[in-house]
Amino acid sequence: MNNLKIKKNDKVVVLSGKDKGKTGKVLGTVPSERKVVVEGINMVTCHIKPRKQGEEGGIVKREAAIYASKVQVVCPKCDKGTRVAYEIKDGNLKDFTPTTFIFGAKSAPGYYRAKGIIKYINEVAKLVNSDPATKDLLNVVFVSNYRVSYAEKLVAAADISEQISTAGTEASGTGNMKFMLNGAVTLGTLDGANVEIAEEAGAENEYIFGATVEELERIMPSYIPRDIAESDPKIKRVVSSLIDGTVSDGGTGAFRELYYALMEGASWHVPDHYYLLGDLRSYVDAKLAANRDYRDSLAFAKKCWLNICSAGKFSSDRTIAEYANDIWHIGKVSL
Repeated sequence: MNNLKIKKNDKVVVLSGKDKGKTGKVLGTVPSERKVVVEGINMVTCHIKPRKQGEEGGIVKREAAIYASKVQVVCPKCDKGTRVAYEIKDGNLKDFTPTTFIFGAKSAPGYYRAKGIIKYINEVAKLVNSDPATKDLLNVVFVSNYRVSYAEKLVAAADISEQISTAGTEASGTGNMKFMLNGAVTLGTLDGANVEIAEEAGAENEYIFGATVEELERIMPSYIPRDIAESDPKIKRVVSSLIDGTVSDGGTGAFRELYYALMEGASWHVPDHYYLLGDLRSYVDAKLAANRDYRDSLAFAKKCWLNICSAGKFSSDRTIAEYANDIWHIGKVSL
């Protein structure tokens, strides 16, 4: 099943590795391995054996597949790799379906970093919601004291459920199941229940992005987030907003702590412990794909219906029965 957003004949730019910055046409895709073959990229030497008597072998160079997360589709209009709020404000993103982003979260009293993130979301909301260039296309809402009574309304109303925890952290739990049952498509990583949701409803009916667990095992030992920020002006612009005065943390230093957590590491974390900058391009691409698809209301509604129809696996009856059989090792009680 092809769950890659990159298709054959797309023009892409390489984001990292020996061919960084080069562009080429996609010759083919390997969905099962989340890889693509790009013309003139990742060239390897191959030895060709003679196929019949009298024929000589030889040495040829050919393209080897690379991970799709290492490339980005090039915009056919501006000939550049394609981020959302800044792109709208700068006039680079013309056809954007008006979207409201709703954040719901709480922080434990002593969770300083989480409070900083919540503050940042609210400061961004002030900017986006009041800027004449963006306010009619983007609206950011933070729901204070998020709880079940709010969820009862928001889950039923949502079109897209963002479940964007880093693959392998198992931080994507039951909330995504509730959204699925109520007809929202999932925009997320292959983490937690997102994996099963994509399997049940079909990855083509979700918006999956980001590095997989296996990819992260290879990437993280040598991952340097500062290199990504320094090599990509758009990512650098976003990260720098934490410290350049774009938004204010009221003098608490909370935003600077977030910046250093990403760039230098903080507390027990290595720099960008959750690979946020590494997944950012893929995340924005998935978000823009969902935004484009939403314009075809019938096709998007079909995705929603297929999610509802595929939600049966997440029944509590099945879950409890599996726990009883596989974990607790108890049988049915006859009365």
